[in-house]
Amino acid sequence: MTQGFILLVVIALIIAYVVMRTRRRMGLLVTGKTWLTVMLGVVIVALALWASQTH
Repeated sequence: MTQGFILLVVIALIIAYVVMRTRRRMGLLVTGKTWLTVMLGVVIVALALWASQTH
């Protein structure tokens, strides 16, 4: 179970990194709040997909 949470956080970090690099290239502001927002969004979407698959 713990390995699943660690994997989820790693996936969220990788996706957030790609999004932040893209935002920087477009000239948009990148802060800690945007990192957190993107990571939470990825985690929520991944958990929603997992929940829909288990029912």
